[in-house]
Amino acid sequence: EKCAQEVDAIMTVNGVQTSAVVYDDIPKFSVLIQVLKETLRLHPPVPEIVRKCTAPCRLGEFNVKKGSNVAISVLALHRHPDYWYLPNQFFPERFSQENVLATIKHPFQYIPFGGGTRNCIGQRFGQMAVVVIMAVLLSKFHFSLPSPETFELSAEERLCLYPTDLKVAISLRTKEGR
Repeated sequence: EKCAQEVDAIMTVNGVQTSAVVYDDIPKFSVLIQVLKETLRLHPPVPEIVRKCTAPCRLGEFNVKKGSNVAISVLALHRHPDYWYLPNQFFPERFSQENVLATIKHPFQYIPFGGGTRNCIGQRFGQMAVVVIMAVLLSKFHFSLPSPETFELSAEERLCLYPTDLKVAISLRTKEGR
């Protein structure tokens, strides 16, 4: 509902609801961006990243030899209680301007698109595209879960995470429902 209210406010020009998002509007969707980031934290598209160690190093208590494969569980990292307050709860406000500095304490704490020199080159474009698509959809439709209070998302892990048994009710928004 907060996202829909934000979309309505941004996509209304001189009292008329528009059906398009312009480039300059994208950063204005702060609530929508927070929801996207929190969704990617809890449900990263790629749950595990594998890298080859290019030099001997120490990771915690482990010595890693050059040439070893190192697997990073993005899913576990994004829900680790040492790094996240209420790690398994959907709390988009953790990515607000007021909270983000207290939330992100390390540059590799939040890596839904990988990190460092080998992060996804389409990350910025992908996030902008999702914000635009979500804004347009939220301006026209209402989305709800059958039982939001008992909703638990389950996913199948292949190369990416795929939601299983996800049911969402979609209805047209009316002028009164805006």
